[in-house]
Amino acid sequence: MNWDTVAANPTLLARLGNWMKGPTSLTGENWSFLVSKSTDNKSVYETFIKPGSKSEVNIDSILRGKMNALATAAKWADPTWPALIKEAKTEVKALVDRDTMSKWAASDDGKAYLLEMKMHAGLDKIKKAIKVLGINDTQAAAMIPAMAMYNVTTNSSAKAAALKTMNATAKAVVDDNKAKALMAALKSAGLV
Repeated sequence: MNWDTVAANPTLLARLGNWMKGPTSLTGENWSFLVSKSTDNKSVYETFIKPGSKSEVNIDSILRGKMNALATAAKWADPTWPALIKEAKTEVKALVDRDTMSKWAASDDGKAYLLEMKMHAGLDKIKKAIKVLGINDTQAAAMIPAMAMYNVTTNSSAKAAALKTMNATAKAVVDDNKAKALMAALKSAGLV
């Protein structure tokens, strides 16, 4: 996962932003800089680039020097500002991709998100399989939670419990032969 992938998903962008601005990451300035849409060169400089600013981002000293020189001369309308700001964002994005993203993925929030995404992807397959096998929506609602748990957990006792629930649910919503066929089809599809 990288910044561009995150930025394309508003829900994930907000979630990562909360984590980056939180006490675990302390990289909220990077998130704020990358999502900033400001075209006011002075405001961007004073907020994110100026040494000692509250939200100062970590960029190359040569790049910062060029920006400092323009700011010291009060050349806020200089046509090089947009390219310099873009270059600074590219550097910060690379830092986030290289460092922050892996830390977030290893955090409790990151792990929870990745599990949710795996579960969501698994649910789509599960819903299609159930529909193909002739199970109606009401019956599927009883089976899906156990299938989703089985699909994402790595704990063997949780897998066994989910499988037991699926078997019991299959037998409760369809006759015994159809329940066996359902479980066999799900196993052959790799869903359980």
